[in-house]
Order: sequence, then C-alpha cells, then structure tokens
Amino acid sequence: MKQEIAQKQKIRTVAYFDQKIEELKEQKKKFLARRGERVSKIVNETGLADLDITDDEFKALLSETLERFQNSSKSKLQQNPQSDPQ
Repeated sequence: MKQEIAQKQKIRTVAYFDQKIEELKEQKKKFLARRGERVSKIVNETGLADLDITDDEFKALLSETLERFQNSSKSKLQQNPQSDPQ
C-alpha cells in the first residue's frame, strides 16, 4: 500500500535511486557481454583470432580499420550532406 502511494505521488528516495542504478548497472553488464560475444564471433568467423600477432599488433590493426571506416563515413557525408541523419 505504501509503495502504491509512493508511486502515485512520485516520491523518490535514495533507495529508489540506488535500485535504479543497480538496474542500469545490470543492463550495462548484459549489453557489454552481448557486444563482446558479437565481436568475438566475428573475429573467430573471419579468422582474425588465428593470426599469429601480439595483442598490441591486433589492436593496431583494428584501430586502422576503424579509422578507415570513420574516414569513409565522413567523406560520404561531405559528398552528400542532405543524407545526414541528424
């Protein structure tokens, strides 16, 4: 009964915010796990996991790839500015 009244009156307590923070932390944890699984799956499927390179070399390779795609996206937007999704 008290919870119903509190919800109707929108009373927010420290406990309420603590609960919301914990819920968001759990959502973040699940999101990061799903994202990690996705990346791991792609790395394994493409054979990148089998490369005989150090972690630093692998990070550099991924950074170069990221930069290439970011530059490609920027040049596409500059060529066709009306397609900007914002």
